Amino acid sequence: MPFSGLDCILPVYNVIHEKCPNWQTYLDIGSGTGQWGWVQRTWFEFQDGNFDKKTWKRKIVGIEGFEAYRNPTWELYNYVAIGNAFDMLKEWPKGADPDPRNPFLPRYNLCTMIEVLEHFEKSQGIEMLKMLKD
Repeated sequence: MPFSGLDCILPVYNVIHEKCPNWQTYLDIGSGTGQWGWVQRTWFEFQDGNFDKKTWKRKIVGIEGFEAYRNPTWELYNYVAIGNAFDMLKEWPKGADPDPRNPFLPRYNLCTMIEVLEHFEKSQGIEMLKMLKD
């Protein structure tokens, strides 16, 4: 399913708000319909009254494997890369950004991979987590 159930949103939001409230760069792996980009943009950008895309202070980049999920919510992202997240992460140099307009952005402050790991072989999932940690 390209989106999370309602019972997932508040607990994840609470963890992010508690652990990383001042994030400036967010990588959403498995963006699906853009639900998590919407949550982050709404609660961490719009709450400050910053609705103009030209003046957004926080960068949200997504990776999604299925082009068919593209919809207007993706406009809340600065960029969404289409492809296999494992392959993309493996190819990027450390600290690189999937957004071709800014290929050398420093590491992300925040990364989510919600309901994604089950789509990979166990060994790939473990390797992906290691790549993200480094």
